[in-house]
Amino acid sequence: MIGLLLGLVNLALAPAVAASPPPKLPTVDTSGVLELDQSPEEQMVGGDLPPTPESGTENAQDLLRSAPVIHSKKAEKSASAKTPKTSDGMPDSLPLVPGTKPDPLPPAEEPPVGEPEPAMGEAVPAEEAPAEQTAEAPAEEAPPAPLEDVTVPAEPEAVASDSEGGTSTKKWDRSVPLYEREPPHFGWDIHGSMQAWGKSIKSPELDTNGNATGNINETDVVNFGLGFEWEPEFLQSIGVVSLGPSFNLYTMQPGGDLTDNAFSVYSLGFSAKYQLNFMRGQWVVPFVGFESQLIHYSFNDADVGSGWTTAVGPTFGALIALNWMEPSSAHNLFTETGIKRSYLVGEIKQLTAGEDLLSTDGIAIYFGLRLEN
Repeated sequence: MIGLLLGLVNLALAPAVAASPPPKLPTVDTSGVLELDQSPEEQMVGGDLPPTPESGTENAQDLLRSAPVIHSKKAEKSASAKTPKTSDGMPDSLPLVPGTKPDPLPPAEEPPVGEPEPAMGEAVPAEEAPAEQTAEAPAEEAPPAPLEDVTVPAEPEAVASDSEGGTSTKKWDRSVPLYEREPPHFGWDIHGSMQAWGKSIKSPELDTNGNATGNINETDVVNFGLGFEWEPEFLQSIGVVSLGPSFNLYTMQPGGDLTDNAFSVYSLGFSAKYQLNFMRGQWVVPFVGFESQLIHYSFNDADVGSGWTTAVGPTFGALIALNWMEPSSAHNLFTETGIKRSYLVGEIKQLTAGEDLLSTDGIAIYFGLRLEN
């Protein structure tokens, strides 16, 4: 009886279930899903679209900025033919840039034959670590090798060896400057004197008619001269010997009726001197010498007149070296001009001439500058 009642209930409910509509499925929002269709640029790369606008209404500037770089149509076809595409039309990999090589794939690491593969989380012993891992360790992890300490010996001084005695001696002393190591060969000097004859010339004062006024005029004889001397090297073991000519000009100060012009009295001479120079860098060098001059004179005084005469006599003085005062200037002068020594000159002359007026009376002091090459 109960089974009959349940069967009747099922028959009554069956049409109602069949007539009910299916449930409505919820809609899915696909706005955030990436579109898988190819863009026009991708289609131009693959060759499906030409690289030019289709309708002609596109903005050319935007196309130039967004269009891909196309090398050649032939290269595109070969690349697309060789590169497989997926079901959505995208290639699995992009073609390589010309001139590059693909990276080699690492070999598959397989456990040695006959040995079980270590379980996950189990540490591999250090002695059983693969050799490839040791070889791939970065070079900077290894400690740098210690640098070797090398002692460079100092450069020895130049020496000259004596084969007979078996000894070595220094060739030169580096404390001696270059301009002091070699002897000089030539010398130039400029000299002058404010009283070349050691006295002033006294003459009577004349009026416009040539008559004596009774007064006496005193005229100083001013000298200016040049000298050139040869200093032979083979004689410098005992000092410095110099031989050479000289020129002297004698001017009357103040100028008056005694001479016609500044070239009324001049001379050509020759001198020989000996310097007592026995050491390098000697500050004061005494010298003695002998000088001879052939003097030409022309005076307005009728008693003296004009003519030629010879004056000879000894000279002596001292040279004061300048190199030690300014060594840097002396070195520059030597490298630029070859001048080895420079001196201030103080000299005294005692010359006796055939004409008494031209002879030295007293002490005639000369000063000058001397350069030796």
